[in-house]
Amino acid sequence: MQCGNNAEANKGATNDSRARRGAPGFDVAGWWGVLAPANAPRPIIVKIHSGIVKALATPRLASAFEAEGTEVVVSSPEEFTTFLARDIDKWKKALASSRDTDK
Repeated sequence: MQCGNNAEANKGATNDSRARRGAPGFDVAGWWGVLAPANAPRPIIVKIHSGIVKALATPRLASAFEAEGTEVVVSSPEEFTTFLARDIDKWKKALASSRDTDK
């Protein structure tokens, strides 16, 4: 439901440096998310999401994430589902590619 993207993780990593390490055009960033069972009732998802959004807006949490160099990205449950599916697909492709070149 939420995505915290660590902007510091990619600092200094350019497409050129990734290409030299065998990963051209590949972007890696750390993130956190909150997941619920696939059959969780929509009202429960909405309530949890609302609470997380409120908590992330508090000065205490905002400053804690900022101190860690983490950019907080608030997304809807649907946006996070899409993000997660894309990230899973990206890592499946990376794994398949590494198997092809690891001979």
